[in-house]
Amino acid sequence: MLGRVEWSVDGRPRAIGRRRERLLLGLLLLEMGRPLPMDRLIDLLSDEDERPRSRTDLYVDVCRLRASLRRGGCDESVRLVRSGSTYALTGDPQRVDLHRFTQLVYRAQRSTEPQEVSRLASSALAE
Repeated sequence: MLGRVEWSVDGRPRAIGRRRERLLLGLLLLEMGRPLPMDRLIDLLSDEDERPRSRTDLYVDVCRLRASLRRGGCDESVRLVRSGSTYALTGDPQRVDLHRFTQLVYRAQRSTEPQEVSRLASSALAE
């Protein structure tokens, strides 16, 4: 999340799909485990240069993203789930570089040992 939206399985990069699918995945990864309302996702995925997006468009994007994840070998520990009028990506947030970075920075801010702060900050920047 600190760079391009990418994912890999066993160190091998996998294709995510079309631009909107990458955007959808990025949004879901930012909020890993937290449900995002469909209307909010539609707003965030809408492009000023195209017609207004609809729930049908979102359903298509979700189906395509799920298919990309399946084809790419995504295991069952990460799932794209719908609950009512929300979608969420479930799984371990520590598999996402942004969440690892945030956790390392948080730990560095709480540490009172200068060497530990330096180690944690260096690890965060390496993410």
